[in-house]
Amino acid sequence: MSDEAGIRGSDDAVAAAADAVGTADDPSAVSEVEAGGAGDAGDADVEDVAEELVSRLELIEGQPLGERAASFALLHDELRTRLEGGDGVSSRV
Repeated sequence: MSDEAGIRGSDDAVAAAADAVGTADDPSAVSEVEAGGAGDAGDADVEDVAEELVSRLELIEGQPLGERAASFALLHDELRTRLEGGDGVSSRV
């Protein structure tokens, strides 16, 4: 979806985010390996995280450009911190 300026609309960003977490069309398609092997409880956690991410992306997309860039940078840093959290001490200083 595009707006008049040819910029991707928020629906595209939301769909891309949902695809990235594996819940775009079929939330049950997330494998137990992707969900941490926890079965139904893990699936629910993955769905909750995906819904939270989509909600945040929708809010960010509605912001003016400058605020949107700052919000995406903050979200990026939070996601990177979460991913690196299992690695012990971060290699970046």
